[in-house]
Amino acid sequence: MTKQTQEIIQGKHVKKEEEDKKNLDTQTQNLKNDCAKRMEAAKTKISKLKKEIREKVSENEALEQKARMLKHNVEQREQINNLKSNTNASSEKGPEKMCRDIAN
Repeated sequence: MTKQTQEIIQGKHVKKEEEDKKNLDTQTQNLKNDCAKRMEAAKTKISKLKKEIREKVSENEALEQKARMLKHNVEQREQINNLKSNTNASSEKGPEKMCRDIAN
């Protein structure tokens, strides 16, 4: 008779299987707990990233609005400068400008 057969007859084999089952159940539960913790950490990270994305989108919209406003202001200044230069050029085309041109 082998040692293993003797253990089966004496019932030691059953105890070992019960211990193995208990150890495997414990390992399974630990793995489930670890997995749940990792999932929760991933969900937290995803929510933080979504919040950051919303903030960046909002910031981009504000910057785009400011850029449009500044571009509009520049266009208005250019129009004003063009009107001023047209007024100055037309006033110098009069008789005074002609006199200056002749004198030079």
